[in-house]
Amino acid sequence: MTLDPVFSPRLEELLDRSPVFVSPETTLSIAYRQIRSRGYGLIGESGEFPRIVTLREILRGIDDGRDPGRSTAGEMAGSRTDYLFERDFEDIFRLALEISRKKMRYLPVFNDEKQLLGVITPNKMISVLKSASIARSTPVSAIVNSRSVTAAANTPTREIVRLLNVHQTDLVIIVDGEGRAIGYRTANGAIGELDRPAGDGLNASGFAREDESLDIVLERLETLEQEALPAIDADGKPTGSIGYLEALRVFDPARLYRDLERQRQQTLQSEEQLRLILDNAPSYIYIIDESGIVHFINRVPEGMAREEVIGHHTAESVEPESRASVHEAIERVFTTGETVSYEKSGLGNHSRVAHYQTRMARFDHPRLGKAAIVITTDITDLKNAELALRENEEKFRQLAETLPQVFFIYTLDPYRCLYISPGFEKLSGFPCRTLYENPTFWLTRIHPDDRQRIERAVWREIEGYPVDEEYRAFRADGRMLWVHNKSFPVFDERGRVKRTVGFAEDITDRVHLKIALEQVSQGIAAYTGEDFFSSLVRYLSEALGADIVFIGELIETGRLQMLAVYGDGKILPNFECDLVNTPCQTVIGRQVQHYPERVRELFPNVAILRELRVEGYLGIPLWKSDHQPMGVLGIFHRSPLHDPKLPIELLKIFAVRASAELERQSAMKALFQLNQELESRVVKRTRQLEVLLKEIHHRVKNNLNVMSHLLEWQSRLLSDPETKAIFQESQTRIQTMALIHDQLYQTGNLVEVNLTNYIEQLVNNIFFTYGYGRERYRSLLDLQPIELSLEKAIPCGLIINELLTNIFKYAFLDGREGQIQISLSLTSNRSIHLKIHDNGVGIPSDFDWRESKTLGLKLVHILTRQIDGLIELDRSSGTTFHLIFNP
Repeated sequence: MTLDPVFSPRLEELLDRSPVFVSPETTLSIAYRQIRSRGYGLIGESGEFPRIVTLREILRGIDDGRDPGRSTAGEMAGSRTDYLFERDFEDIFRLALEISRKKMRYLPVFNDEKQLLGVITPNKMISVLKSASIARSTPVSAIVNSRSVTAAANTPTREIVRLLNVHQTDLVIIVDGEGRAIGYRTANGAIGELDRPAGDGLNASGFAREDESLDIVLERLETLEQEALPAIDADGKPTGSIGYLEALRVFDPARLYRDLERQRQQTLQSEEQLRLILDNAPSYIYIIDESGIVHFINRVPEGMAREEVIGHHTAESVEPESRASVHEAIERVFTTGETVSYEKSGLGNHSRVAHYQTRMARFDHPRLGKAAIVITTDITDLKNAELALRENEEKFRQLAETLPQVFFIYTLDPYRCLYISPGFEKLSGFPCRTLYENPTFWLTRIHPDDRQRIERAVWREIEGYPVDEEYRAFRADGRMLWVHNKSFPVFDERGRVKRTVGFAEDITDRVHLKIALEQVSQGIAAYTGEDFFSSLVRYLSEALGADIVFIGELIETGRLQMLAVYGDGKILPNFECDLVNTPCQTVIGRQVQHYPERVRELFPNVAILRELRVEGYLGIPLWKSDHQPMGVLGIFHRSPLHDPKLPIELLKIFAVRASAELERQSAMKALFQLNQELESRVVKRTRQLEVLLKEIHHRVKNNLNVMSHLLEWQSRLLSDPETKAIFQESQTRIQTMALIHDQLYQTGNLVEVNLTNYIEQLVNNIFFTYGYGRERYRSLLDLQPIELSLEKAIPCGLIINELLTNIFKYAFLDGREGQIQISLSLTSNRSIHLKIHDNGVGIPSDFDWRESKTLGLKLVHILTRQIDGLIELDRSSGTTFHLIFNP
């Protein structure tokens, strides 16, 4: 159909007759999905004067901080809406003027009875204006001057030059910059409209009057151009200005000749392109006459010559079994004028089965008259792909229908449920068609405390982010369940979200197990031993709502000893029972034993079942680490126990913990018993060693005393004072060592020496040995209580003996009274500090005591190195020796 810009536009081409109505209370997130594909929505009920809400307004509101889960579409809609009426569509210029004056992108249209006919949108308006353009090769229905008709209908534009040559003085056509016919000018300069034969109904009254000059029309149209209505797309973005308000120009014959030459060159180029396309087309393209004879083919089938096809019937090039269908198709095409399509199969290249599709359509050929074009395409790959697709679809269907989870696919433009697996009906109790009919239905079933969070998650998904959420929802029967939803966006080639794919899973049992697990774990965390079993049965009973929970241990007599029993809100007395012909016997050696009901009838001889009125039973075995049974963790129910899934999972978890605790207690008992036996043996052995060591110390002391007495007896036989002094010094050294063994024997401590007591006794013995009374020498002892090992106590005692002997021999030669100070202490770094001081004559400063040849000082040096000690001499006030060593 050819249209001028001057025409009465038809409503069916301009109006969106099925606009989307949005409730004012609809949240922005849901409204966004409802109007996403259209760009706008009507606020109000059908038949009312509605307000308009646009996609752009919703997005601007969200960008301004409005909550998409709480703010409503009614808040975003404008306070007023302009309208159009059916009478505004008399011609396109009047319609454009009304749209420009109202300055609205979406305008509802009403009839005179104020009934809504539809909505005019920017895209609808632009598409109609574009279709009004006349290309240079488009036929013109009629060209009329002021006196007579100069051409018939369907006159092509390229014939206008010839018409101008015939009617030079009568007609000049006025066109716009796109070649669209706007009006005409006659030889006398009058301006008129481009009219149509009567009955076309194309009228542009008011566009131009016959008494107006061309200059006036151009001036008015240029003024309209300055006020041109902006053209906008569905998202409200400007794309330019409406083309029919462009400036006009007068038809130029010279330019038309140039245009015709350019068209001729383009035609030659198009013919070359067409030839290349035909030569390289993957299909076989025939032209046949009414009798089926081939007059043209772009290429011949493999194995045939062109002479075998051209001039022959088209049926001759197919398999004999397919020729009847070819004849039938030719007859239908030329008899009815229909386009016929059919498929056939046969052996193709390499003896493989090939599939072909043939389409046949009739047309008028300039030479053959009635003819048909036949296009045969090898669709083997397509058929194989379709077969593979069907197989994959069947696999997908089988997988989706057997999955326990719900698999879903949603498209976003428009927002709808593309696929929902049958698992949805099991999860929700609603039929799958509920989501196909209302894609947002499931949002209404979400728990109110979770709904806003899930709506925000859906919004994030629309923006291209994956979703992983857990929430509560209500089934059709009102029962609440927990759902785990995990989905992710699928993007198109331009990076926009095309659809969302995901899974939904009923995790109610998992959540309840987690809650029960946390409850029991927290309850028993602080308990061990017997208290552990009591707390375990108590918290299991509370978490599962079980009437009675028990834990029992197998004992050697083939009986079951209860370790803890909880029921009726309290710990019940433990008891022992036979395993034979009891439900507990059936647990041993199994993983789980469940009797949902009538357990008393199954085991009529078990008295405890009658006493506790047990109806249902569930038992889990306890296992040792060597996989041997060691007990039972079980439940008694006074009502039928038909859904054991949660109790089984929970009992399995804590049966492992109970087995470990029971095995630990058994091991602790065995270890305690073993320790008792070992301690008894160690005590007995220690006593034996103590007796032996005491005897050794006693014998060593006696032997040393014998040696001391022998030296004393021999010294009496000596007359030389120096030799006698040597014997006396040796005697004191032996007594020093004997004193330590005597102290160890007397105190009962066979390992360490009380250094304080030892030094006190040693000083008294030395005074007594040398015959010095306390009246002449005064000793001051400042001794901290220190325990020292035998290995270091003997060297330390010998050092003290040598230094005191040296004091008695050399410090008080003039017979004056003297004072001897001995102190024993621990330093800050826990070393032992022994200080021996006298106020005698002192050691001369020129005497190198470290190089002394005397036996006493040599022993002091040797013994100091033996205990890894350090000894220093202070001559400042008398003589002071400082000995420091580690204990």
